Amino acid sequence: RDPPAEIHPTNPENNPEPLVDGWELTDHHEFCESGVGVIVNATFVDGDVGYDNNTLGAQFALSGLSDSANFIGYYENDMLGVRLAYNWRDTFWSGNGQNNVGGSQPTYVDEYGQWDLNASYWATDNLQLFLDVINVTDETRYVFGRQKDQPLFAVQQGTRYNIGVRYKF
Repeated sequence: RDPPAEIHPTNPENNPEPLVDGWELTDHHEFCESGVGVIVNATFVDGDVGYDNNTLGAQFALSGLSDSANFIGYYENDMLGVRLAYNWRDTFWSGNGQNNVGGSQPTYVDEYGQWDLNASYWATDNLQLFLDVINVTDETRYVFGRQKDQPLFAVQQGTRYNIGVRYKF
């Protein structure tokens, strides 16, 4: 017979209940029925379960908590639609697990913002031409470890174009 196996848990069995709160502010305004308008929103998030860089042991934290904001300017009429959007997100802890440095080291995604453009034109009542330009200014996403001067990787996906035709029957 095999001897009894000894089990030594390394993580707490009962995690605390997280407290996450926040605010979302938004406004949508069209100027005098001209087709020109703006949409703005901001989300502010706070929680008592953030990751502590100074603690090396196991800890309970929620990933992905960060503030964000969006701004959209647009023009729309029966035939033409144009939207220019800026989307931003603040730095956030995305989790643990840096296999390249061993084990459960923290990973953060740095603040990031990008511009996107969308335009569409109804050539007929059924035929629409469109253009999407994603990440117009070719921004780079930066991911780091415990400190910002510990880069893990940077991703520059480039500007992406989507040109197409839609037809409704």
